[in-house]
Amino acid sequence: MRIVVEFDGIADLDARLTQAGKEIRRLPRAFGDIRNRIMRVGAGEAPRYHGATAASLEGKASNLKAEVHAGGDNYRSHAGGVYVAMNHYGTRWDGQRPNRWLYRALYSMADFGRARLEREIDSKFREAGL
Repeated sequence: MRIVVEFDGIADLDARLTQAGKEIRRLPRAFGDIRNRIMRVGAGEAPRYHGATAASLEGKASNLKAEVHAGGDNYRSHAGGVYVAMNHYGTRWDGQRPNRWLYRALYSMADFGRARLEREIDSKFREAGL
């Protein structure tokens, strides 16, 4: 099977593809939306003792990733990183079962994240004229 494609204006097409390739590496709006959505869901899923765990959620978004984590470096509070990890993996009290609430928040947003990134990439191609 042979496919032959002919077109004029290869320099214009090359410039548009180059511009789209550069812009696809910059998706802060999409990753910011994903981070915000995961944080909202995570706050609802977080274990409720005093509310400090849900309040300790922090997120960061950049051009190519979004991060959400809970628990700071204050080990004496329920929002401390050690206590959050113990709640998450089930080792805090005898017989405590794992409560993987951050994973649930993440996985529940997988379809939203995929769709949001696809929309952002499509908009980058449209901006480049492709």
